[in-house]
Amino acid sequence: MKRLKIILGVLLAAGILSVAPIAHAADNNIFPTGPVYQFSPQLLWGNGPQSFNNNYFFTPLNVNENVCVFVYNNNPTNPHTFNFSITVTGNPSEKTPSDGTWQTAAARLSATVAAFPSLPIGIGAPISGASQVALILNGSGTQAGSPDTANVVIVQTQGNCFLGNNFVGTAGAQISASIPLQAVSDGLSQAYWAQSTTTNPAANATLLSVNVNAGVRDDYFDSVIISSTVAQQININLTSTNTGTGCGAGNFGGMKVGQTTSSVSSVQTCTGAQTITLAIPVQVGAGVPTIIDLKGFIALANSTNGLNVTVPAAVVSTISVAMKWYEK
Repeated sequence: MKRLKIILGVLLAAGILSVAPIAHAADNNIFPTGPVYQFSPQLLWGNGPQSFNNNYFFTPLNVNENVCVFVYNNNPTNPHTFNFSITVTGNPSEKTPSDGTWQTAAARLSATVAAFPSLPIGIGAPISGASQVALILNGSGTQAGSPDTANVVIVQTQGNCFLGNNFVGTAGAQISASIPLQAVSDGLSQAYWAQSTTTNPAANATLLSVNVNAGVRDDYFDSVIISSTVAQQININLTSTNTGTGCGAGNFGGMKVGQTTSSVSSVQTCTGAQTITLAIPVQVGAGVPTIIDLKGFIALANSTNGLNVTVPAAVVSTISVAMKWYEK
């Protein structure tokens, strides 16, 4: 009878274990962190106690700082897709970021990092006033290739996080404003925008051009926003002519709602370059809009001077360009 009880006990335990739920993400305290913390050993993609799909929380070094996270893929064969977020809590004794009480500061879903060697995927957030911070990593799986690991780095800084290739932050970009010029434009209704989208442009193609076109008003340039599906060099050029090769009228309009005053400028897209007096190279990232302040550039009235955006070499990509300027 005693032996039967032991056997039943073993079978019962086995039955309980067989229906027990699979363990999900664990809450792991990181201590100490330091201004730069790199997970060591590197995290295994997928689930498990030493794996990527877990929650990692820590006490920030400063109550007024930004947290920046970089994820590198060490797999030389396959890319990895995953989700990650930065969450915060004001409770200094809270140790369970999985309990649903932490607030999201920044998040990226379905982020894909290419096979090694490749640029990392990043996320950043200001966490001022939070007593605990958690990095939530999930959604990854295993892939063929060795090592199938991720190198994850957490940086804490009192400055802003890096905003560039494959990195997304929630800190707003700061662009200066010329208030008097905007006031003049408001009174005259002479603020304009132009936009273009080009797929697989040829070398020296003009993605967007704005020039005075012998008009009677000066052009005061404000900013340009460039977005490309691949990382590449873009040139912003000072131009002295409104002619190019294979040019067509661009898409533009007034920035003041209900604006009726027509622009004196010529807006074009061209397959070939216009006459350029100065080229300013700019490196843009893949899928990350780059905002460039153009304040200080003025194209004089009764000329064909202006600015354009070109690609110095042919590239397989889709590039969107948006430019703003004032006339007076």
